[in-house]
Amino acid sequence: MIKLLKNISPASIIVLIIVMILLRAPYFMFGNPLPTVYYSDPFSKLLFNHLHFITNHLFLNGLVTGLLHLLIALWLNKIAIDFNLLFKKTYLPAFFFIIISSLYVEFFTLDAVTFAIIFQLLILVRLFRLYKTGNALSIAFDAGMYIAIASLFYLSILPWIIMVFIALLTFRKFDSREYLTTIVGMLVPFSMVAFYYYWNNNLQGFYEFFQPIQRNGISLNMFTKRSDYLPLIPLILTMLLAAHRIIENFYKNVVHVRKCFQVLAANIIIILCSFYIRPSFGIHHFLLLALPLAVLLSYYFLVSKNKWISEGLIWLFFATSIVFQLLR
Repeated sequence: MIKLLKNISPASIIVLIIVMILLRAPYFMFGNPLPTVYYSDPFSKLLFNHLHFITNHLFLNGLVTGLLHLLIALWLNKIAIDFNLLFKKTYLPAFFFIIISSLYVEFFTLDAVTFAIIFQLLILVRLFRLYKTGNALSIAFDAGMYIAIASLFYLSILPWIIMVFIALLTFRKFDSREYLTTIVGMLVPFSMVAFYYYWNNNLQGFYEFFQPIQRNGISLNMFTKRSDYLPLIPLILTMLLAAHRIIENFYKNVVHVRKCFQVLAANIIIILCSFYIRPSFGIHHFLLLALPLAVLLSYYFLVSKNKWISEGLIWLFFATSIVFQLLR
């Protein structure tokens, strides 16, 4: 399977579709429908209030979400090829995005995080273009604006402004105008939404949008059973192997790829930390890790010389995902 996906071919897309169907079929055949998630973020609240005919239907919800994940996976794959992140044209990034997005049944339903991933891709594309660009002001402005719009869907995107600052430090010499431009880009969408709330005599509602954390502390609504840790076994094992190989070969890569990997690593750390901004969303939040992890894991499987370990890890992913769904 790894050998097939290492190369670009129409058969690889068919494999991606088959893998997605097989990994998600147990939930839709034997699983119990997940409870509906309610949204307080302005754009999510507006959007999902008109999508009840999808979110309340188990199969239709899963079908729409699966198609969106497939399109995002192919888009991620195109970005990896365009920026030469993996030194070879391959479908592995799309493959691993599909695997990671199939680890938990909570990922199978339409959620604000799915729309946030689209903006995550837009932000990463803009940041990767910082390398050797003459004028980064427009890129910084766009990145700030994307973060603001995405946070109106899902507030936990807001700390990603730190990732933009890290990318500017990584790709560029320090220029205070670029950092100020990023902040201005963020303020534009927020100003427009604030004006809308003010115009409708509900400015207090806009303020409440930035106060999501409960006063009585953070409540983690995930990992309530020991079996919930099962899908993490192959993921953590593969992450450790991939991190070792990336660090080992870090200076063998071209400068642009090294800098892109640093931005992806920063993205992972910020996602893990920004979970606490919106604790009520639970495990849905960690779907945001699928993009950076898919690229980094793909690098390991491209350079790995032991095909038995590679294939074994893939089948371990499949087994734990399916068994976990049956246990739930």
